[in-house]
Amino acid sequence: MTEFVPHELGAVFVISPVEEDHVQRLIVFRVRGIAVPDAARERILAERDAERLERWHERAILAAFVEDVLHEPS
Repeated sequence: MTEFVPHELGAVFVISPVEEDHVQRLIVFRVRGIAVPDAARERILAERDAERLERWHERAILAAFVEDVLHEPS
């Protein structure tokens, strides 16, 4: 859960470790210039499985498209 905490130097946002994982995925996409459609962003932000988030992070480092990251082989 994201929490707003007032601080003398300005606003501070405290986020949970799971939210931090989500942010990291999205940062990788942004830095690599990979567009993240709204549906993919919502899927990433809704994911709670830590192992899946880790797999996505590893794939995001090399993937050309967000679909390559989120695809789970059957």
